[in-house]
Amino acid sequence: MAPILDEDGEVELLIFSLLDVTERRRAEEALHRREQEFKALVENAPDIVQRFDRELRHIYINPAAERVTGISPQAFMGKTHRELGFPENLVSIWNRALQEVIKRGREKVIEFEMPMDRGGGYMEARLVPEFSKDGSLESVLAISRDITDRKKLEEKLHTASITDELTGLLNRRGFLIFAQKQLEIVRRNKKAFSILYLDLDEMKKINDEFGHKEGDQALIDISTILKKTFRASDIIARIGGDEFTVLITDPRGPAIEKTVAQHIQDHLRIHNEQTEKGYRLSGSMGMVHYDSEQPSSIDELLARADELMYEHKQHRGLKREMIPSSRGGKKEERLYERYEAEDNFSAELVVSDSAVVKNISIGGLSVRTSQRLTKNTIYKIRMLCNHNEELSPKGMVVWSSLMGKVSEKEAAEPYYEAGLRFIELNDSLISSLRKMIIGLSASGEKRKLVIGLTASG
Repeated sequence: MAPILDEDGEVELLIFSLLDVTERRRAEEALHRREQEFKALVENAPDIVQRFDRELRHIYINPAAERVTGISPQAFMGKTHRELGFPENLVSIWNRALQEVIKRGREKVIEFEMPMDRGGGYMEARLVPEFSKDGSLESVLAISRDITDRKKLEEKLHTASITDELTGLLNRRGFLIFAQKQLEIVRRNKKAFSILYLDLDEMKKINDEFGHKEGDQALIDISTILKKTFRASDIIARIGGDEFTVLITDPRGPAIEKTVAQHIQDHLRIHNEQTEKGYRLSGSMGMVHYDSEQPSSIDELLARADELMYEHKQHRGLKREMIPSSRGGKKEERLYERYEAEDNFSAELVVSDSAVVKNISIGGLSVRTSQRLTKNTIYKIRMLCNHNEELSPKGMVVWSSLMGKVSEKEAAEPYYEAGLRFIELNDSLISSLRKMIIGLSASGEKRKLVIGLTASG
Protein backbone atom coordinates (compact mmCIF):
# COMPACT_ATOMS: atom_id res chain seq x y z
CA MET A 1 0.00 0.00 0.00
CA ALA A 2 1.42 3.40 -0.95
CA PRO A 3 2.33 5.68 2.00
CA ILE A 4 0.56 8.96 2.52
CA LEU A 5 2.86 12.02 3.08
CA ASP A 6 2.15 15.14 5.06
CA GLU A 7 2.28 18.65 3.54
CA ASP A 8 6.05 18.71 3.72
CA GLY A 9 6.31 15.23 2.31
CA GLU A 10 8.31 14.09 5.30
CA VAL A 11 5.84 12.00 7.42
CA GLU A 12 4.54 8.58 6.24
CA LEU A 13 1.20 7.45 7.70
CA LEU A 14 0.11 3.84 7.15
CA ILE A 15 -3.53 4.71 7.74
CA PHE A 16 -4.94 2.21 5.25
CA SER A 17 -2.99 -0.65 6.81
CA LEU A 18 -4.23 0.18 10.28
CA LEU A 19 -7.81 0.47 9.08
CA ASP A 20 -7.52 -2.85 7.27
CA VAL A 21 -6.28 -4.64 10.40
CA THR A 22 -9.00 -3.07 12.53
CA GLU A 23 -11.79 -4.04 10.13
CA ARG A 24 -10.46 -7.56 9.88
CA ARG A 25 -10.42 -7.91 13.65
CA ARG A 26 -13.96 -6.58 13.90
CA ALA A 27 -15.12 -9.00 11.25
CA GLU A 28 -13.44 -11.92 13.02
CA GLU A 29 -14.98 -10.94 16.34
CA ALA A 30 -18.41 -10.59 14.74
CA LEU A 31 -18.02 -13.97 13.08
CA HIS A 32 -16.97 -15.52 16.38
CA ARG A 33 -19.96 -13.98 18.13
CA ARG A 34 -22.28 -15.31 15.44
CA GLU A 35 -20.69 -18.73 15.67
CA GLN A 36 -21.13 -18.71 19.44
CA GLU A 37 -24.72 -17.54 19.11
CA PHE A 38 -25.41 -20.18 16.47
CA LYS A 39 -23.77 -22.84 18.60
CA ALA A 40 -25.83 -21.80 21.63
CA LEU A 41 -28.96 -21.81 19.48
CA VAL A 42 -28.24 -25.28 18.07
CA GLU A 43 -27.16 -26.71 21.42
CA ASN A 44 -30.40 -25.55 23.08
CA ALA A 45 -32.74 -26.08 20.15
CA PRO A 46 -35.75 -28.38 20.68
CA ASP A 47 -35.09 -29.80 17.18
CA ILE A 48 -32.48 -32.46 16.60
CA VAL A 49 -29.56 -31.16 14.51
CA GLN A 50 -27.26 -33.77 13.00
CA ARG A 51 -24.38 -33.78 10.54
CA PHE A 52 -23.41 -36.88 8.54
CA ASP A 53 -20.33 -37.65 6.45
CA ARG A 54 -20.48 -39.41 3.09
CA GLU A 55 -20.35 -42.78 4.88
CA LEU A 56 -23.61 -41.93 6.71
CA ARG A 57 -21.77 -41.63 10.05
CA HIS A 58 -22.55 -38.95 12.62
CA ILE A 59 -19.96 -36.17 12.85
CA TYR A 60 -22.16 -33.91 14.99
CA ILE A 61 -25.43 -34.10 16.92
CA ASN A 62 -26.93 -31.67 19.42
CA PRO A 63 -28.21 -32.52 22.93
CA ALA A 64 -31.85 -32.64 21.79
CA ALA A 65 -31.17 -36.11 20.38
CA GLU A 66 -30.66 -37.52 23.85
CA ARG A 67 -34.08 -36.28 25.00
CA VAL A 68 -35.73 -38.16 22.13
CA THR A 69 -33.55 -41.27 21.75
CA GLY A 70 -32.01 -41.69 25.19
CA ILE A 71 -28.56 -41.88 23.54
CA SER A 72 -25.88 -39.34 24.50
CA PRO A 73 -24.35 -37.13 21.77
CA GLN A 74 -20.93 -38.69 22.45
CA ALA A 75 -22.32 -42.17 21.70
CA PHE A 76 -23.52 -40.96 18.29
CA MET A 77 -20.13 -39.81 17.09
CA GLY A 78 -18.62 -41.82 14.24
CA LYS A 79 -21.52 -44.29 14.08
CA THR A 80 -24.33 -44.98 11.64
CA HIS A 81 -27.95 -45.48 12.67
CA ARG A 82 -27.60 -49.24 12.18
CA GLU A 83 -24.50 -49.37 14.41
CA LEU A 84 -26.44 -47.47 17.07
CA GLY A 85 -29.08 -50.20 17.08
CA PHE A 86 -31.99 -48.24 15.59
CA PRO A 87 -34.91 -50.34 14.28
CA GLU A 88 -34.31 -51.55 10.75
CA ASN A 89 -37.33 -49.70 9.32
CA LEU A 90 -35.90 -46.37 10.59
CA VAL A 91 -32.41 -47.25 9.37
CA SER A 92 -33.85 -47.92 5.92
CA ILE A 93 -35.72 -44.59 5.86
CA TRP A 94 -32.66 -42.59 6.95
CA ASN A 95 -30.26 -44.37 4.60
CA ARG A 96 -32.48 -43.94 1.54
CA ALA A 97 -32.90 -40.22 2.24
CA LEU A 98 -29.20 -39.58 2.96
CA GLN A 99 -28.06 -41.49 -0.11
CA GLU A 100 -30.53 -39.52 -2.22
CA VAL A 101 -29.06 -36.22 -0.99
CA ILE A 102 -25.54 -37.42 -1.71
CA LYS A 103 -26.63 -38.57 -5.18
CA ARG A 104 -28.39 -35.30 -6.01
CA GLY A 105 -25.46 -33.08 -5.06
CA ARG A 106 -26.51 -29.45 -5.44
CA GLU A 107 -30.16 -30.19 -6.10
CA LYS A 108 -32.91 -29.19 -3.67
CA VAL A 109 -33.13 -30.44 -0.11
CA ILE A 110 -35.13 -33.52 0.88
CA GLU A 111 -37.96 -33.56 3.42
CA PHE A 112 -39.67 -36.66 4.81
CA GLU A 113 -41.64 -37.99 7.78
CA MET A 114 -40.93 -41.05 9.88
CA PRO A 115 -42.05 -42.73 13.11
CA MET A 116 -40.07 -42.10 16.27
CA ASP A 117 -37.79 -44.76 17.66
CA ARG A 118 -39.96 -44.90 20.78
CA GLY A 119 -43.21 -43.52 22.15
CA GLY A 120 -45.29 -43.98 19.01
CA GLY A 121 -44.76 -40.43 17.77
CA TYR A 122 -43.67 -38.94 14.46
CA MET A 123 -40.66 -36.91 13.30
CA GLU A 124 -40.20 -34.62 10.32
CA ALA A 125 -36.68 -34.35 8.86
CA ARG A 126 -35.06 -31.91 6.44
CA LEU A 127 -31.74 -32.84 4.79
CA VAL A 128 -29.40 -30.16 3.36
CA PRO A 129 -26.16 -30.92 1.44
CA GLU A 130 -22.98 -29.07 2.57
CA PHE A 131 -20.05 -28.45 0.23
CA SER A 132 -16.33 -27.75 0.60
CA LYS A 133 -14.54 -24.84 -1.10
CA ASP A 134 -13.74 -26.93 -4.15
CA GLY A 135 -17.46 -27.66 -4.64
CA SER A 136 -17.44 -31.29 -3.58
CA LEU A 137 -20.03 -32.65 -1.15
CA GLU A 138 -18.55 -32.63 2.33
CA SER A 139 -21.44 -33.54 4.65
CA VAL A 140 -25.21 -33.60 5.04
CA LEU A 141 -26.99 -31.47 7.62
CA ALA A 142 -30.22 -32.92 9.06
CA ILE A 143 -32.77 -31.02 11.12
CA SER A 144 -35.51 -33.16 12.70
CA ARG A 145 -38.48 -32.11 14.80
CA ASP A 146 -41.22 -33.82 16.76
CA ILE A 147 -44.53 -33.49 14.88
CA THR A 148 -46.54 -35.94 17.00
CA ASP A 149 -49.05 -33.34 18.17
CA ARG A 150 -49.56 -32.08 14.64
CA LYS A 151 -50.04 -35.62 13.30
CA LYS A 152 -52.53 -36.43 16.04
CA LEU A 153 -54.48 -33.27 15.21
CA GLU A 154 -54.40 -34.16 11.51
CA GLU A 155 -55.63 -37.67 12.32
CA LYS A 156 -58.43 -36.26 14.48
CA LEU A 157 -59.47 -33.87 11.73
CA HIS A 158 -59.30 -36.66 9.14
CA THR A 159 -61.31 -39.01 11.37
CA ALA A 160 -63.89 -36.28 11.96
CA SER A 161 -64.17 -35.67 8.23
CA ILE A 162 -65.03 -39.32 7.48
CA THR A 163 -66.99 -40.25 10.62
CA ASP A 164 -70.65 -39.78 11.48
CA GLU A 165 -70.69 -37.88 14.75
CA LEU A 166 -73.90 -39.43 16.09
CA THR A 167 -73.28 -43.14 15.48
CA GLY A 168 -69.50 -43.34 15.21
CA LEU A 169 -69.83 -45.15 11.88
CA LEU A 170 -68.24 -43.91 8.69
CA ASN A 171 -70.12 -41.14 6.90
CA ARG A 172 -70.73 -41.08 3.14
CA ARG A 173 -67.30 -39.59 2.41
CA GLY A 174 -65.57 -42.19 4.58
CA PHE A 175 -67.54 -45.03 3.02
CA LEU A 176 -66.64 -43.95 -0.51
CA ILE A 177 -62.93 -43.70 0.40
CA PHE A 178 -62.76 -47.20 1.93
CA ALA A 179 -65.12 -48.75 -0.60
CA GLN A 180 -63.00 -47.46 -3.49
CA LYS A 181 -59.91 -49.07 -1.95
CA GLN A 182 -61.80 -52.35 -1.62
CA LEU A 183 -62.96 -52.09 -5.22
CA GLU A 184 -59.34 -51.72 -6.39
CA ILE A 185 -58.33 -54.80 -4.38
CA VAL A 186 -61.20 -56.83 -5.82
CA ARG A 187 -60.35 -55.79 -9.37
CA ARG A 188 -56.72 -56.84 -8.93
CA ASN A 189 -57.49 -60.15 -7.25
CA LYS A 190 -60.72 -60.91 -9.13
CA LYS A 191 -62.65 -61.38 -5.90
CA ALA A 192 -66.17 -60.36 -4.97
CA PHE A 193 -68.03 -58.10 -2.58
CA SER A 194 -71.64 -57.14 -1.89
CA ILE A 195 -73.27 -53.86 -0.89
CA LEU A 196 -76.27 -53.71 1.43
CA TYR A 197 -78.43 -50.58 1.51
CA LEU A 198 -80.71 -50.26 4.57
CA ASP A 199 -83.29 -47.63 5.42
CA LEU A 200 -84.73 -47.33 8.93
CA ASP A 201 -88.51 -47.58 8.61
CA GLU A 202 -90.87 -44.87 9.92
CA MET A 203 -88.11 -42.55 11.09
CA LYS A 204 -90.35 -39.52 10.70
CA LYS A 205 -93.02 -41.16 12.84
CA ILE A 206 -90.48 -41.85 15.60
CA ASN A 207 -89.30 -38.23 15.54
CA ASP A 208 -92.83 -36.83 15.48
CA GLU A 209 -94.31 -39.05 18.20
CA PHE A 210 -91.33 -39.60 20.50
CA GLY A 211 -89.06 -36.62 19.80
CA HIS A 212 -85.79 -36.12 17.93
CA LYS A 213 -83.74 -37.31 20.90
CA GLU A 214 -85.44 -40.68 20.68
CA GLY A 215 -85.03 -40.56 16.91
CA ASP A 216 -81.27 -40.15 17.41
CA GLN A 217 -81.31 -43.12 19.79
CA ALA A 218 -83.07 -45.22 17.16
CA LEU A 219 -80.27 -44.42 14.72
CA ILE A 220 -77.68 -45.35 17.34
CA ASP A 221 -79.53 -48.61 18.06
CA ILE A 222 -79.67 -49.62 14.38
CA SER A 223 -75.95 -48.81 14.13
CA THR A 224 -75.24 -51.12 17.06
CA ILE A 225 -77.28 -53.88 15.42
CA LEU A 226 -75.27 -53.52 12.20
CA LYS A 227 -72.01 -53.73 14.16
CA LYS A 228 -73.22 -56.95 15.81
CA THR A 229 -74.33 -58.39 12.48
CA PHE A 230 -71.22 -57.80 10.39
CA ARG A 231 -67.52 -58.61 10.66
CA ALA A 232 -64.74 -56.14 11.48
CA SER A 233 -63.53 -56.43 7.87
CA ASP A 234 -66.88 -55.21 6.51
CA ILE A 235 -67.34 -51.48 5.89
CA ILE A 236 -70.36 -50.03 7.72
CA ALA A 237 -71.55 -46.45 7.21
CA ARG A 238 -74.41 -44.07 7.82
CA ILE A 239 -74.65 -42.27 4.51
CA GLY A 240 -77.81 -40.26 5.07
CA GLY A 241 -80.35 -39.27 7.70
CA ASP A 242 -81.84 -42.75 8.23
CA GLU A 243 -79.91 -44.61 5.53
CA PHE A 244 -77.08 -47.06 6.13
CA THR A 245 -74.88 -49.12 3.87
CA VAL A 246 -72.51 -52.04 4.36
CA LEU A 247 -69.83 -53.29 2.00
CA ILE A 248 -69.52 -56.99 2.71
CA THR A 249 -65.99 -58.10 1.88
CA ASP A 250 -65.54 -61.64 0.56
CA PRO A 251 -69.22 -62.68 0.85
CA ARG A 252 -69.58 -66.35 1.77
CA GLY A 253 -71.77 -68.44 -0.52
CA PRO A 254 -74.66 -67.71 -2.87
CA ALA A 255 -77.16 -67.38 0.00
CA ILE A 256 -75.50 -64.24 1.37
CA GLU A 257 -78.66 -62.14 1.02
CA LYS A 258 -80.81 -64.61 2.92
CA THR A 259 -78.14 -65.02 5.59
CA VAL A 260 -77.63 -61.29 6.07
CA ALA A 261 -81.36 -60.54 6.12
CA GLN A 262 -81.96 -63.28 8.68
CA HIS A 263 -79.16 -62.08 10.96
CA ILE A 264 -80.43 -58.50 10.85
CA GLN A 265 -84.00 -59.62 11.50
CA ASP A 266 -82.84 -61.76 14.43
CA HIS A 267 -80.96 -58.85 16.01
CA LEU A 268 -83.93 -56.54 15.41
CA ARG A 269 -86.29 -59.04 17.02
CA ILE A 270 -84.04 -59.41 20.08
CA HIS A 271 -83.70 -55.63 20.38
CA ASN A 272 -87.45 -55.08 20.10
CA GLU A 273 -88.16 -57.79 22.68
CA GLN A 274 -85.71 -56.27 25.15
CA THR A 275 -86.88 -52.66 24.84
CA GLU A 276 -90.21 -51.06 25.64
CA LYS A 277 -90.21 -47.76 23.80
CA GLY A 278 -93.59 -47.73 22.16
CA TYR A 279 -92.17 -48.44 18.72
CA ARG A 280 -90.34 -51.28 17.00
CA LEU A 281 -87.23 -50.96 14.87
CA SER A 282 -87.44 -52.36 11.36
CA GLY A 283 -85.60 -51.73 8.13
CA SER A 284 -86.03 -51.97 4.38
CA MET A 285 -83.08 -53.50 2.55
CA GLY A 286 -81.61 -53.91 -0.91
CA MET A 287 -78.42 -55.74 -1.85
CA VAL A 288 -76.27 -55.85 -4.99
CA HIS A 289 -73.17 -57.85 -5.87
CA TYR A 290 -70.08 -56.73 -7.73
CA ASP A 291 -69.64 -58.63 -10.97
CA SER A 292 -66.05 -58.63 -12.24
CA GLU A 293 -67.30 -59.45 -15.74
CA GLN A 294 -69.59 -56.41 -15.73
CA PRO A 295 -67.63 -53.85 -13.68
CA SER A 296 -69.51 -51.06 -11.92
CA SER A 297 -68.42 -48.06 -9.88
CA ILE A 298 -69.24 -47.71 -6.19
CA ASP A 299 -71.74 -44.95 -6.99
CA GLU A 300 -73.49 -47.20 -9.51
CA LEU A 301 -73.67 -50.07 -7.04
CA LEU A 302 -75.05 -47.77 -4.34
CA ALA A 303 -77.68 -46.44 -6.72
CA ARG A 304 -78.81 -49.97 -7.63
CA ALA A 305 -78.92 -51.07 -4.00
CA ASP A 306 -80.90 -47.92 -3.16
CA GLU A 307 -83.46 -48.77 -5.86
CA LEU A 308 -83.83 -52.31 -4.53
CA MET A 309 -84.22 -51.00 -0.99
CA TYR A 310 -87.00 -48.69 -2.17
CA GLU A 311 -88.74 -51.58 -3.91
CA HIS A 312 -88.46 -53.59 -0.72
CA LYS A 313 -89.97 -50.70 1.25
CA GLN A 314 -92.83 -50.44 -1.22
CA HIS A 315 -93.52 -54.16 -1.67
CA ARG A 316 -91.64 -55.72 1.22
CA GLY A 317 -89.50 -58.11 -0.73
CA LEU A 318 -88.53 -57.57 -4.35
CA LYS A 319 -84.77 -58.08 -4.66
CA ARG A 320 -82.23 -58.91 -7.36
CA GLU A 321 -79.37 -61.33 -7.11
CA MET A 322 -76.47 -62.05 -9.43
CA ILE A 323 -76.16 -65.83 -9.71
CA PRO A 324 -73.99 -68.19 -11.78
CA SER A 325 -75.64 -69.25 -15.02
CA SER A 326 -75.58 -72.79 -16.33
CA ARG A 327 -74.60 -71.35 -19.70
CA GLY A 328 -70.93 -70.57 -20.13
CA GLY A 329 -70.25 -69.79 -16.49
CA LYS A 330 -71.37 -66.17 -16.89
CA LYS A 331 -73.62 -64.41 -14.44
CA GLU A 332 -77.19 -63.36 -14.98
CA GLU A 333 -79.75 -61.41 -13.00
CA ARG A 334 -82.62 -63.22 -11.32
CA LEU A 335 -85.67 -61.71 -9.64
CA TYR A 336 -86.90 -63.33 -6.50
CA GLU A 337 -89.07 -62.53 -3.53
CA ARG A 338 -88.20 -62.57 0.14
CA TYR A 339 -91.33 -61.58 2.02
CA GLU A 340 -91.19 -60.40 5.60
CA ALA A 341 -94.33 -59.51 7.48
CA GLU A 342 -94.62 -56.15 9.19
CA ASP A 343 -93.31 -55.76 12.75
CA ASN A 344 -90.78 -58.53 12.07
CA PHE A 345 -93.55 -61.15 12.09
CA SER A 346 -92.97 -64.50 10.37
CA ALA A 347 -96.16 -66.37 9.49
CA GLU A 348 -96.74 -69.64 11.27
CA LEU A 349 -96.18 -72.63 8.97
CA VAL A 350 -99.59 -74.11 8.26
CA VAL A 351 -100.08 -77.04 5.89
CA SER A 352 -102.99 -76.89 3.49
CA ASP A 353 -103.77 -79.33 0.70
CA SER A 354 -101.89 -77.09 -1.72
CA ALA A 355 -99.08 -75.18 0.02
CA VAL A 356 -97.17 -74.41 3.20
CA VAL A 357 -96.99 -70.69 3.98
CA LYS A 358 -93.48 -69.54 4.85
CA ASN A 359 -93.73 -65.76 4.99
CA ILE A 360 -96.30 -63.17 4.08
CA SER A 361 -96.48 -59.39 3.81
CA ILE A 362 -98.56 -56.81 2.02
CA GLY A 363 -96.23 -57.36 -0.94
CA GLY A 364 -96.73 -61.08 -1.40
CA LEU A 365 -95.90 -64.43 0.11
CA SER A 366 -93.51 -67.35 -0.20
CA VAL A 367 -94.71 -70.94 -0.06
CA ARG A 368 -93.49 -74.53 0.00
CA THR A 369 -95.25 -76.86 -2.43
CA SER A 370 -95.12 -80.45 -3.61
CA GLN A 371 -95.22 -79.32 -7.25
CA ARG A 372 -93.21 -76.68 -9.04
CA LEU A 373 -95.04 -73.41 -9.69
CA THR A 374 -94.22 -72.06 -13.13
CA LYS A 375 -92.55 -68.66 -13.15
CA ASN A 376 -94.75 -65.75 -14.34
CA THR A 377 -97.91 -67.82 -13.89
CA ILE A 378 -100.74 -65.93 -12.23
CA TYR A 379 -102.70 -67.64 -9.44
CA LYS A 380 -105.83 -66.72 -7.55
CA ILE A 381 -104.86 -67.11 -3.89
CA ARG A 382 -107.60 -68.03 -1.42
CA MET A 383 -106.42 -66.97 2.02
CA LEU A 384 -108.42 -67.99 5.08
CA CYS A 385 -107.45 -66.73 8.51
CA ASN A 386 -109.02 -68.63 11.44
CA HIS A 387 -111.83 -69.71 9.09
CA ASN A 388 -113.66 -66.40 9.47
CA GLU A 389 -111.68 -63.90 7.44
CA GLU A 390 -111.08 -64.56 3.75
CA LEU A 391 -109.13 -62.71 1.07
CA SER A 392 -108.66 -63.69 -2.58
CA PRO A 393 -105.84 -61.61 -4.11
CA LYS A 394 -104.06 -62.52 -7.34
CA GLY A 395 -100.36 -63.30 -7.29
CA MET A 396 -97.66 -63.81 -9.91
CA VAL A 397 -94.87 -66.37 -9.42
CA VAL A 398 -91.58 -64.47 -9.55
CA TRP A 399 -89.31 -67.37 -8.58
CA SER A 400 -89.62 -71.10 -8.17
CA SER A 401 -86.86 -73.49 -7.06
CA LEU A 402 -86.34 -77.18 -6.40
CA MET A 403 -85.19 -77.41 -2.79
CA GLY A 404 -84.67 -81.16 -2.19
CA LYS A 405 -86.26 -83.90 -0.09
CA VAL A 406 -88.68 -83.12 2.71
CA SER A 407 -86.64 -85.42 4.95
CA GLU A 408 -84.25 -88.32 4.61
CA LYS A 409 -86.83 -90.70 6.16
CA GLU A 410 -89.37 -90.07 3.45
CA ALA A 411 -89.29 -91.40 -0.07
CA ALA A 412 -87.21 -89.50 -2.55
CA GLU A 413 -89.96 -87.00 -3.28
CA PRO A 414 -88.76 -83.46 -3.95
CA TYR A 415 -90.30 -80.29 -2.65
CA TYR A 416 -90.31 -76.82 -4.09
CA GLU A 417 -90.38 -73.25 -2.87
CA ALA A 418 -91.82 -70.29 -4.70
CA GLY A 419 -92.41 -66.59 -4.22
CA LEU A 420 -95.58 -64.87 -5.40
CA ARG A 421 -96.01 -61.14 -5.72
CA PHE A 422 -99.50 -59.76 -5.18
CA ILE A 423 -100.81 -57.96 -8.27
CA GLU A 424 -103.81 -55.75 -8.89
CA LEU A 425 -103.41 -54.29 -5.43
CA ASN A 426 -105.74 -51.47 -4.45
CA ASP A 427 -106.16 -49.47 -1.26
CA SER A 428 -108.94 -51.69 0.02
CA LEU A 429 -106.97 -54.91 -0.55
CA ILE A 430 -103.81 -53.43 0.97
CA SER A 431 -105.79 -52.38 4.04
CA SER A 432 -107.31 -55.87 4.35
CA LEU A 433 -103.91 -57.54 3.96
CA ARG A 434 -102.41 -55.29 6.57
CA LYS A 435 -105.25 -56.05 8.96
CA MET A 436 -104.85 -59.80 8.37
CA ILE A 437 -101.09 -59.69 8.98
CA ILE A 438 -101.51 -57.66 12.16
CA GLY A 439 -104.11 -60.17 13.28
CA LEU A 440 -101.75 -63.06 12.57
CA SER A 441 -98.97 -61.43 14.59
CA ALA A 442 -101.21 -60.54 17.54
CA SER A 443 -100.20 -62.26 20.76
CA GLY A 444 -102.43 -64.16 23.12
CA GLU A 445 -104.19 -66.27 20.52
CA LYS A 446 -102.97 -68.98 18.20
CA ARG A 447 -103.89 -67.94 14.68
CA LYS A 448 -103.63 -69.92 11.48
CA LEU A 449 -103.49 -68.99 7.82
CA VAL A 450 -104.58 -71.52 5.18
CA ILE A 451 -104.20 -70.82 1.46
CA GLY A 452 -105.28 -72.44 -1.76
CA LEU A 453 -103.85 -71.71 -5.22
CA THR A 454 -105.87 -71.76 -8.42
CA ALA A 455 -104.26 -70.97 -11.76
CA SER A 456 -105.91 -67.92 -13.24
CA GLY A 457 -107.03 -68.13 -16.84
